Amino acid sequence: MGELLSLALDFLFVASMSLHNSTKHTDKHLVMLKEYDWFTTLYYNPKYTRLFNHNKQIRGYIGQRLSINRMIRKKKASEILIIMLDKQAKKQIV
Repeated sequence: MGELLSLALDFLFVASMSLHNSTKHTDKHLVMLKEYDWFTTLYYNPKYTRLFNHNKQIRGYIGQRLSINRMIRKKKASEILIIMLDKQAKKQIV
């Protein structure tokens, strides 16, 4: 439960911050994540591709070293990313 709370706090931090991470840093993390099948499936999903390239919150989350390390090691962190993607995708539709 503490891990989920920690991940939720990470999300809130990212949502409240401006584009602190450089594009270069975020793009580097995207390349690293593309080595994993679960991420590749998300990245090439037409519903999410634009979010990975243009959404401030998603790019900020991926740009954080702590977030990417958790996504690589823990399934729960990747589930948080999916929740964030779904939430941001719904905002784009409305």
